[in-house]
Amino acid sequence: MMYSITFKLAFFCSSAFFIHSTVSFNDFPSLMTANATMVVVIEKTFYERKVLAKETTVTTREAYEKSVANFVSAVTKKARERMNMSGLSIHAFQDTGVNLARDYTILLSVASCSTTWDLFRRARTEKLVHLAINDIDCPRLPIDEGVSIPLIEPGEELPQLFHDIRMTEKLKWNRAVIIHDDAFGSDAIGKVIQAFSHESSDSANNLGSTSLFSIARGSSEKITKQRIKQLLSTFPPRQPIDDHFIVFVGHETIPHIIEAARALGMIHPASQWFFVVPDIAKFSHGNITFLIEYLSEGENIAFLYNETNQNLRQDSSCHDGAVCHAREMIGALGIALEKALLEEIQLYERVTEEEYDATGIDKFARSRIIITHIRDELYNDSKSYEVRGSMCGRCIRWVVASAITWGNHIGPTDHNEPHELRQTGIWTPDPGFEFTDYIFPHVAHGFLGKTLPVATYHNPPWQFLTTKPEASAELHDTMGNNWDGFVFDILEELMKKLNFTVKTIVVDS
Repeated sequence: MMYSITFKLAFFCSSAFFIHSTVSFNDFPSLMTANATMVVVIEKTFYERKVLAKETTVTTREAYEKSVANFVSAVTKKARERMNMSGLSIHAFQDTGVNLARDYTILLSVASCSTTWDLFRRARTEKLVHLAINDIDCPRLPIDEGVSIPLIEPGEELPQLFHDIRMTEKLKWNRAVIIHDDAFGSDAIGKVIQAFSHESSDSANNLGSTSLFSIARGSSEKITKQRIKQLLSTFPPRQPIDDHFIVFVGHETIPHIIEAARALGMIHPASQWFFVVPDIAKFSHGNITFLIEYLSEGENIAFLYNETNQNLRQDSSCHDGAVCHAREMIGALGIALEKALLEEIQLYERVTEEEYDATGIDKFARSRIIITHIRDELYNDSKSYEVRGSMCGRCIRWVVASAITWGNHIGPTDHNEPHELRQTGIWTPDPGFEFTDYIFPHVAHGFLGKTLPVATYHNPPWQFLTTKPEASAELHDTMGNNWDGFVFDILEELMKKLNFTVKTIVVDS
């Protein structure tokens, strides 16, 4: 069964053309009987500032209308390329107050942060799929209700990074101590704090309180070290909840802070230190192995560092901008609509008409299905075209590297293992953070299954040889003997809690 493609484009430059209605079409018919309909909403002031300003230095009405027409044309062309069975009607408006309570299926908005979220709340009421291109320093839409992409220039990323990291719930902190050097202005740090503490119904991880400290770098390394030590030594006695630190510094300052904090007993297995380092790309082209020598046993340290392409503007493979992002999103939308239609056809062919009507595929369920397919196409391994992941904005890139230090230097020196910095996450403007592990792996996974040496001797009832067949296999010594006792009972519980195994070594009493 084949379905014709219908592309309708209606672009209105005056709000006089808008139709306002109080009817809500929550029971959108099947994709087998009606084309999906997308409304494109463009906020003029935002578009002029973030899109048109990159195309021309003259922001005339004619230039604006031509740019918008090209934008909508690119969207329409991409949808046509990706769709063979289903149809999509496209309507474009410049009035952000456009009535969404019509038979729309998808909303594509190009707008500021506040307008994007206002449109999202209205789109949620009407059960629309929301695709958004918006400003920086803006929380993203919930992943099961839409896709949002900020338009970012290199150097503007920091607040967005912390909006996104909070959304991933990888830093479940309610309080934090923030330290920054004089390379970061108060305005930039203020925006980061606002991003991390911004109230949102979609995240339970609000940063309840922060303590902010600034380090003024000295004219020499010696003076800088003295100032860092003096600052850290003034910190009041700490509770466990206070042992969360976010440090914004250049790469040269990192060793001095680690050295001073370690000397003051502020770095230990219960503390977490998160260093944000913007100048790594300039200093070492993203190579951070030099930081390994500053790590020590039993510490929780992670680095978020800038790996942005320093020749971004000259590199022809670096694509960005509203049109680029819109083409990718609409391309994914076209494939998502095709998949959703095919699924409906296959279901319809397997069941009776009465059973099909009883499946309950309403507008809400269909929007969630479409969003799932869009995200699979954009970000997961099921991508049908080109390579996995967004091609737009990929040259702006930050990386999370987590220290793997627990259990490396326990036991004889000749058995020591080197510390490691493991990449656990990547951030790009689209889709934001993609994590492969926790920022602090040891906090979540203990010793990561490492085998630790344990020396023991026969000393009942604390520890003694046993012939019990049910004795834990991990508590065999190197001679194959089983061990039991109060100490080994405690050891077994620690092994479960902290995720390690042991190699039992018998020594003379």
